[in-house]
Amino acid sequence: MKQLLLFIIIGTLIYGCQSKQERDIEKMNSQVKKEIQDRAFKMNATVEFLDFKFVKCDTIDENDLLESKASRFQEKAISFYKQGSNELDFANLSQRKMLQYRDLGWSSLYYSEKQDFNDYMKKAQEAKDSADFYQTKDSLIQLKIKANHNPKNIFETSFFVKARLHTKQNTENLLDTLYFHFDENHKILRAE
Repeated sequence: MKQLLLFIIIGTLIYGCQSKQERDIEKMNSQVKKEIQDRAFKMNATVEFLDFKFVKCDTIDENDLLESKASRFQEKAISFYKQGSNELDFANLSQRKMLQYRDLGWSSLYYSEKQDFNDYMKKAQEAKDSADFYQTKDSLIQLKIKANHNPKNIFETSFFVKARLHTKQNTENLLDTLYFHFDENHKILRAE
């Protein structure tokens, strides 16, 4: 009984010797590890951490975080617009071939090229729809930023992770610096 009481007292003293910053970092460490394990679980995998270190923590406001997200949406929209433009170029080329085949009376090649033309046009429309989707998301975030006159502080943290991801089929290595965001209560913010 005395040993248990002594253990509790020593544990309390050790915990009490940690600074608030150290306790906050430990809390964030455990949340990040759990987040990585949860993501692995969704992929039917397990994670073996070989090295895991807190690197740094910066304070940003939530508008900065939203601006970063809007920038990624803008990049995706531009990428889809370029993809759609490429598909339209292929469709124009296909249309010229299709008209040549029709003028020459080569009906089997004409119908084959017409199918290719329709496929290119469909892909161009899909790319345009995706670009419009991301452009709309970007616009909504920009409106949210303009309306947010009193943004909250967000903690942007980075962690060095060296781990193995085990699946039934294979094992993959991870060696990277990962970034996570936390609110003012040090709760991890989930990516949307």
